[in-house]
Amino acid sequence: MRLIKKWLDKVTFRNVTRITTPPILLGIFLPLTGVVWVSVLSFVILLAAVVLQRLKWRCPNCGAWLGRHWGIPSYCSKCGEELDKW
Repeated sequence: MRLIKKWLDKVTFRNVTRITTPPILLGIFLPLTGVVWVSVLSFVILLAAVVLQRLKWRCPNCGAWLGRHWGIPSYCSKCGEELDKW
């Protein structure tokens, strides 16, 4: 459990999209194989990626969720802090 916590602490809002995009795509397209255990596994992968994105896609200044953007927004919509300097 400590290893997961340590890894999650290293995940920043800048690299959360790169980390979660491949599992989300796998979770969407693997059920098309028709194998039941692959479908269940892909649902678990999809769920974990969405949870990680919800936890880590936050402004480093105020902690507000950054919304559904593709790529990194320039400013936080909540506090107005410039995100490029982080």
